[in-house]
Amino acid sequence: MKGKRLMELKIAQVEIPEIIDFNYEELKNEISAKAHDYEVMVYTEDKIKEAKADKAALNKLKKVLNDERIKQEKEYMKPFNEFKSRVNEIIKIIDAPIGIIDSQIKEFDAKKAEEKKNEIQLFWSSIDKPSFLKLEQIWNARWMNATFKMKDIEAEITGRIETIKSDLETLNNLNEYSFEAIETYQRTLDLGASIAEGQRLQAIQKAKEEAARKKAEEEARRAEEEAEKPTIDTTSEEIPYEKPEVIAEPPKQEGQWITFKAYLTVENALKLKQFFTDNDITFSKA
Repeated sequence: MKGKRLMELKIAQVEIPEIIDFNYEELKNEISAKAHDYEVMVYTEDKIKEAKADKAALNKLKKVLNDERIKQEKEYMKPFNEFKSRVNEIIKIIDAPIGIIDSQIKEFDAKKAEEKKNEIQLFWSSIDKPSFLKLEQIWNARWMNATFKMKDIEAEITGRIETIKSDLETLNNLNEYSFEAIETYQRTLDLGASIAEGQRLQAIQKAKEEAARKKAEEEARRAEEEAEKPTIDTTSEEIPYEKPEVIAEPPKQEGQWITFKAYLTVENALKLKQFFTDNDITFSKA
């Protein structure tokens, strides 16, 4: 059916029905006057029966008007409803091939999207990138748009990788906790959050060291106070002075630098650092 022109909708000239005429002005004026009378009327207790009758009469008149409106509306809408029904019937016929064509278009689009995705993955596997990085971490849903060309996708991927390498170099040069900061970055690819994590751990360590220093000072102060207290002699006999035995300290052993590599989690690294600190082992960043 390629190139075949479909028929066009043609509607014959329709004469809009004339305004439905009735004694509008007469009814309006008469009822308006009576309505005004009812609005200012005050019914006394002996005229409640009359009030109920007036209300019933007004409701009856309202019903007569509304019933006539419904009747005229149905008659007035008959031609349009017939037209609407026929148009809907034709639309239903049109919808059938639209559905078939639409399913074929979607199938074609899905095939093209899969081919494009495979092409992106092929490019990804051919380029140099950090070993931890996965394509899903930098995936951009807009790449699947037909207007997003492959050369632009390749340029965006390359740019992201260069940024990531630069960020890793920045984190690697941190004075402390670069390992933990890099671990955070590998999960989030967020340089700011990774630096903040390193700073957070550094602040915790400083707080621990400050607490340990204060504790040591407090213990030293208490020991000094205890030493300054006078000794009370509770015995009547003189205790001969004995010279304290001097215990020679073992000779200090010379150490040497040992270089090694270990695959550690953040928790392992913190434990290893604490072990070095507890055992007075000097260490430095390679």
